[in-house]
Amino acid sequence: MPEDDIPTLNLNVVFRTLTASIVLKHIGIYQEYLLVVDKYRGIHIFDNSDQQNSMRVAFLPIPGTTEISIQNGYLYTNSFMDLVSVNLQDIVDATYTSDSFSRNQDWFERPRIYEFLPDQYRFTNDYLIPDNEENDIVIGYVASGGEQVIYGDSHE
Repeated sequence: MPEDDIPTLNLNVVFRTLTASIVLKHIGIYQEYLLVVDKYRGIHIFDNSDQQNSMRVAFLPIPGTTEISIQNGYLYTNSFMDLVSVNLQDIVDATYTSDSFSRNQDWFERPRIYEFLPDQYRFTNDYLIPDNEENDIVIGYVASGGEQVIYGDSHE
């Protein structure tokens, strides 16, 4: 992904629908809500007021997220090398707008070019390295058999 594409994050909250699988990385708690990091994809928010029947209420699509911290009603997370903050009360109150989040660019170290490849794979001289390794982030590839690997997960 060219670096110029990363700052165009448009954090549109998705309410109620659920993806097929979650690659669990971290869990946080805000009031009666669980915040679950879906590694590299975003953050799911579950209403956990009935612990026997948690319900997903929202998804924050934040590419590259791996970590979260919750302080004073704000969620702080990474989006690749950027720091993103989200006003959680706006999500809970259903008053979320584009003013409910902010992004500080280049807050964290740039991911290594190999970060999103499965552990058993590494680039060799037979593989194409991006033209501009300083500005590109490899998030996946298509194997010779047609298998797609995105964020280290296989999709056939």
